[in-house]
Amino acid sequence: MKILIRFFLLFVVIFFSIIASAQNYRPFPVGNIPFFKATDNEIRGVRVDSITARNKEHILHFYNEWDYTNYECIIADGPCWLGFHCIWDGSVMTFFNEQKDSLFIDSKKKLNEEWVFCRLSADSIVYAKIIEESKQNFLELSDSVKLIHLELRDSMGNHVDHTLNGFQLEISQSYGFVQLLNFLEFPDYLKQYSLCGLTNPKRGQTYINDRTIYDYEVGDVFHYEYNHSDAPWGSWVHTREIRKVIGKYLSADEDTVTYTIDRSGDRKIKDWTTSEESYSLYHDTVTDRHVFKPTNYLPYEAIIEDGSMQFYTQGIEPISNDRLVYSEAYWLYHSENDSCWSLIHFDGGAPNYYAEGCGLYYYNGDEGVGQYNGYLRYFKKGDEEWGIPLKVGVRDYNFTDTDIKIFPNPVKAGQQLNVTSNTDVIVDASIYTVEGKMMISYDVSKTNAPFELNVDKLNAGIYLLKMFGESGSVYYSKFQKE
Repeated sequence: MKILIRFFLLFVVIFFSIIASAQNYRPFPVGNIPFFKATDNEIRGVRVDSITARNKEHILHFYNEWDYTNYECIIADGPCWLGFHCIWDGSVMTFFNEQKDSLFIDSKKKLNEEWVFCRLSADSIVYAKIIEESKQNFLELSDSVKLIHLELRDSMGNHVDHTLNGFQLEISQSYGFVQLLNFLEFPDYLKQYSLCGLTNPKRGQTYINDRTIYDYEVGDVFHYEYNHSDAPWGSWVHTREIRKVIGKYLSADEDTVTYTIDRSGDRKIKDWTTSEESYSLYHDTVTDRHVFKPTNYLPYEAIIEDGSMQFYTQGIEPISNDRLVYSEAYWLYHSENDSCWSLIHFDGGAPNYYAEGCGLYYYNGDEGVGQYNGYLRYFKKGDEEWGIPLKVGVRDYNFTDTDIKIFPNPVKAGQQLNVTSNTDVIVDASIYTVEGKMMISYDVSKTNAPFELNVDKLNAGIYLLKMFGESGSVYYSKFQKE
């Protein structure tokens, strides 16, 4: 009973001390995880995993990142980009860099008041000064914000030229930092970060995960281009593919989504040993199933799953609406004991990149002598459109006017399409759209004489006539239906 009473009294003290300081500027918003975007579009998050009360102070313990100080023994409980923790007394916030220097932010200071932000050495002192206090709008919120200017001076108070001069911090009364730096690597690594998202309620850019990556709607269209080469002995395969979402099913517990995809494409194969080329079209329906992981991770957070070390990076790519892009780590580690990890494998390629609401965005790698890559070239989601559409099914280097002749071209309504073969006997013919969808298949008699194809069922447009010869050759001709 005494233990319960002590615990309750301690809780009351902590609770009211926090309430009492609620009017002061706080480092981070209560019950929220802020995300920040750097000038190079890198995104970082801040999560307080626990709070320790010490006298009148609160120690905010941050999440952990991988510590690479010793590559022979990599540990999972390293500091994040703001350090291991922050000490807050309701007024002054104290952060710590890698050299254990203290970084002070005094939120009670008023306009034009200054203080020592950090002592780098006896003759190198960084001063902070409130140069503006005003109402600002950010993330569709409005709050009072203090703008803090940093300046390096010597022990006599004289200005010292340094790249950190001019860097600024911004702190909001209710939502914490609006602008900050990488405190862990200060002042060796200076990068400005600005608030870009909050999680509760969700505002702006926050987590990217399986649920946000594979967030499709019926009617969404994606164009991909793939390459696979195992030169100089094998072949090169170039594929262009259009994927359209035609069905969506979300499980009852909403942890799995299954999409039905209408898929059409063309594929060119070049044999490196013979220089022969072949070309084919395909059109089918496939299903994509994605199981959502229950945990959200921050960029660079130390993750251990299935006996391997993982982390991911997050940023903004120059695609439509500044969509978030997620990058998988390509380093794999093996645990030698409970705390020590070491490098055991590098897969020889770049990590896969995934785009918010677009699935796989880019991949690149190798397998022995082979190389492969894939790119998202275009998408259309509702009224949002990005990239240049691929002309799937149209490859100029596959068409010939010497072996096969078709006429008239264009063919008008009511006319038949005449086909003449000069060198081969045609045994099969099919007509495709330029996207690779088969429209008509013909049972063609074995003859090299002219024959006619009825195209009355076709709407006006450009089509591809695919023909198989008795010799085994495949022929393609484009024609227009008016």
